[in-house]
Amino acid sequence: MSIILSPPGTGKTTWLNNTTTIFEDADIVLNKYHNCNFERENHTETDREKHYKIIDEQLKILKNDNRHIIGSLYWDIVPDAIVIIDNLEHKKRVKNRNDLSWDKVEEITTYLLKHANVFSIPLFTSFGECEKYILNHTLNLS
Repeated sequence: MSIILSPPGTGKTTWLNNTTTIFEDADIVLNKYHNCNFERENHTETDREKHYKIIDEQLKILKNDNRHIIGSLYWDIVPDAIVIIDNLEHKKRVKNRNDLSWDKVEEITTYLLKHANVFSIPLFTSFGECEKYILNHTLNLS
């Protein structure tokens, strides 16, 4: 039913673990296609593109199966919404993660903001706010 994207380190998994929601974590749902070590391994840009385009196809299948997926795994899929949290809070969260660098996260954030602008994708500053929008939008389409 919907794909929600947000940069790494925004608290997606924490929110999902602490909220009763219909959303599923892309990291869990797509774990047979992607593992957390992928970005630490040495891949060519062509290999990265191929890898993430497979993930995009899987996201489309999940959406067509009436599932709500939230994550940061994508290549160029157009999501239903994007969540970008407060920049200072995001930096604090990324600083607490050994697997993330702020430069890479900032690059992803910039890409998602441009993607939102180009495709008129709704932007939200919290997962709860985004969830309300998606649920209202989904119910209105039924």
